[in-house]
Amino acid sequence: MRKAHAGRLLFVVWVALTAGLNAVDAAAKVDRDAGAELAASGKAAGVAPCVTCHPIERSSTQNDAFPLLVGQPAEYLYKQLNDYASGARQNPIMSPMAMALTEAERQNVAAYYGSLNSTASKSGATTTAKAINSSDTRIARALLEIGNQEKGIQGCRNCHGPAALGEPPLNPQLAGQHESYTRAQLMAFRSGDRHNDIAGVMREIASRLSEQEIAQLAAYLESLPDGRQAAQ
Repeated sequence: MRKAHAGRLLFVVWVALTAGLNAVDAAAKVDRDAGAELAASGKAAGVAPCVTCHPIERSSTQNDAFPLLVGQPAEYLYKQLNDYASGARQNPIMSPMAMALTEAERQNVAAYYGSLNSTASKSGATTTAKAINSSDTRIARALLEIGNQEKGIQGCRNCHGPAALGEPPLNPQLAGQHESYTRAQLMAFRSGDRHNDIAGVMREIASRLSEQEIAQLAAYLESLPDGRQAAQ
């Protein structure tokens, strides 16, 4: 089991490196200004402005059901848009909009969001951190840093970085992400409803987490310092 898991991780690393090289080739072609226009104004063919659900400035009034995109790896965002467009990942809001975008438009808007830093911290972040009891924090921190050997779960940091700030090109930042969104995605991976993870790694990990552990981890990740703010 461990050898198979290690082999899968090596495969994921290889895919990520390949994607990174492809991203370098594509970097010269992206138009961030066009991406900014699309994010701000949308597109006549059924594409609402991205900032409607994914604003540039983070605030306590933001709908926690929609993920924070600012500062996420552009390659990761581009993959998600492509997956929505192809049907590999499904969402009643995102799927039709992604399909209405050209490949260049998906690349442009992903590059735009990936180039930004958050300009406002979420006022509720500190409160969220205080609301987590010490037992939940201890369990979640262990899952992030070392995983759970008995369950065969690797630590989140192995793919998402020591402080969960992401590991480009394809591993997103988890620190500071909305608790409700992270919890929903882990539950979707756990059930198999979301299945666009490379080599099924997230589905395998999430399937070994209990609902309580997912809730604890999601709350703890939201409480962590957001690198998008620290980068200012």
